[in-house]
Amino acid sequence: MDQLETLIDLLTCGDLEPDEVRERAANVRNAAEDPNLDWLDEPSDDELMQVAVQFQLTDFLAEGDKVDELHEFIAETFEPPFPEYPHPPGTRDFSPDDYFRWLDDYLATRGPGYELLLWGNQYDENLYAIVVRRADTDRILELAAGLSLVVERSTSRSMT
Repeated sequence: MDQLETLIDLLTCGDLEPDEVRERAANVRNAAEDPNLDWLDEPSDDELMQVAVQFQLTDFLAEGDKVDELHEFIAETFEPPFPEYPHPPGTRDFSPDDYFRWLDDYLATRGPGYELLLWGNQYDENLYAIVVRRADTDRILELAAGLSLVVERSTSRSMT
């Protein structure tokens, strides 16, 4: 497997068959010819790859224009279900950073331990995120950086 294929495999927690990983990676490499991406206005190679990977992983990415919507999307992927969106007693505000810290603690205890990564997106106002195995996070971030993809831990987010 090359770097892109390895990244796709790790981002999908190994849920794809090897042929499907290769196919999705090939679709990313051929994104310049993809008519579904014609709406991009003269993207750089890095921008094209960012969006192409995002499109190839739509069935794994959580999306929402607010953190509570993102929470609902993430919660649906787990059994048993997540608790409701947290609203700590006695507080009126629960910032996105507070939520991501709460979620990180919660995900760390699920299954083999998971972590939420935020996917860079400059084309709309939505948040995009993906749940990965915590043990794979450092490797994912290393591969993403090597491919000039914008991905970061939700607990160290700087994306807006």
